[in-house]
Amino acid sequence: MKPNSSLPSKADTPEERQYLDKVNHAPYLTIFVITMGLFTAFTLIMLFGVF
Repeated sequence: MKPNSSLPSKADTPEERQYLDKVNHAPYLTIFVITMGLFTAFTLIMLFGVF
């Protein structure tokens, strides 16, 4: 059993390193799409509210 610590764990095997490289990325595209969708919705609501 591995020790429980607050330090980042190091991948011990090549398989673990490959898995972490594939999975451990921030979803920048999703964040951008949601942000743009909220901005567009807010803008449309403001425009329709004015007229």
